[in-house]
Amino acid sequence: MAKHYEVRIESHLDELNAETEAKIRQWLSAVGEDGVSVAQEIIDRNHRVDTGRMRASVTHNVEEDELAVIVGTGVDYGLWNEIGTSRMAGIHFIEGSLTLYLDKYKEWLEARLSEL
Repeated sequence: MAKHYEVRIESHLDELNAETEAKIRQWLSAVGEDGVSVAQEIIDRNHRVDTGRMRASVTHNVEEDELAVIVGTGVDYGLWNEIGTSRMAGIHFIEGSLTLYLDKYKEWLEARLSEL
C-alpha cells in the first residue's frame, strides 16, 4: 500500500504585513500627535492666540494610501500665519511641527522598526 503524503505551505505574509502596517500607522499617529503639540507650542510662543480657534484646529492624519502623517489646520487664516503676509512674518507652525524634530522622529521610528 502506497503512503500518501501531503505538504501544505501556507503563507501568512498578508497577515504579517497587515499587522506591521497597523503598527507603523500607530507609530506615525504618535509622531503626528507630537507634531500637533509642537505646532501649538509654536503658535503660543509667537503670541498668535486670540480666540484659540487656530490653535485648537491643528490636527494630524495618517494617510490611507501611503504610510505618511500630515499635520495641518482647518482654519483658512492658518495659511497666512504659516507663510506670513506683508504685515506679519510667518511662524511656520505647520512646517515646524514635524521638521523641528525630524531627526528625533526618524530615530524613534527606526528603533520601533528594528523591533519587528
